[in-house]
Amino acid sequence: MTEYIQLVDGINFYNGEDYKYKFVDEKYHRYAWLIVKEKHIQILENKTGQSDKELKSEIVRTWFMIENELVKQHNNAKARSRRSNNA
Repeated sequence: MTEYIQLVDGINFYNGEDYKYKFVDEKYHRYAWLIVKEKHIQILENKTGQSDKELKSEIVRTWFMIENELVKQHNNAKARSRRSNNA
């Protein structure tokens, strides 16, 4: 599977084998602790045979699963620390 990111006129375009997408808003590229969800993705081209909703779910799983897990762990650790300091 060939996946790559292309920067065109300041916009990041993500390209998969049979699809192309971008973030709904480019500001999400600057967010350090964003859990990427389907609502953050705009499908530009879909030749997969899947619905856009199914493709968005697959994109989140394949492109962002590891980063999302790291963000969740960071956010949970930060919340635990905050709760223990308030107790």
